[in-house]
Amino acid sequence: MSATDAEHGPKSESRPRVLILGGGFAGIGTARKLRKSDVDVVLVDGHDYHTFQPLLYQVATDLLSPLTVGHPLRDLFDDQPNARIHTTDVTSVDLDKREVGFAEMAPLTYDYLVLALGAEVNYFGVEGAAEHAYPLYTLADAVRLKEHILERWEAADKDPSLIEDGALNVVIVGGGPTGVETLAPSPSSTERCS
Repeated sequence: MSATDAEHGPKSESRPRVLILGGGFAGIGTARKLRKSDVDVVLVDGHDYHTFQPLLYQVATDLLSPLTVGHPLRDLFDDQPNARIHTTDVTSVDLDKREVGFAEMAPLTYDYLVLALGAEVNYFGVEGAAEHAYPLYTLADAVRLKEHILERWEAADKDPSLIEDGALNVVIVGGGPTGVETLAPSPSSTERCS
């Protein structure tokens, strides 16, 4: 075991280390499945919380507090002595050395590597969406969208002429669960929905 490994969690010579990159559903699910296994589990994510993505639309529409949707990762593993959690970004993966580099901690070696880093926003070729849309993939995205909506409502309240200029018009790109659920809280918004 290297000195850098000793600083960041137990790695016994007799137990393999499973290094999980990502604290979303896949990363958490993998770590929890290993709860009773004879391995050392290290989960690393760029945030110290897990985002419950199915409810992000409720944060964006101000129906839920962000605290309701972002749950501390460490709380999820209180009962799992073989698991350690670290908050930092991944900077490199060296498959030959079986080592991962991080932005704010020393590199870690691993016996097994699980890549559960999530997905990127995909606009599916919709022209202008990347430049003008508010994605709804992260907790920060949901808060940013909520703040934008509230700012537009406040501006229209102060200057009603903005309504005629389209200040309160909303275009939802995508008819999946997030798009439909984002539209649902406002019954008047379905007047011209297609």
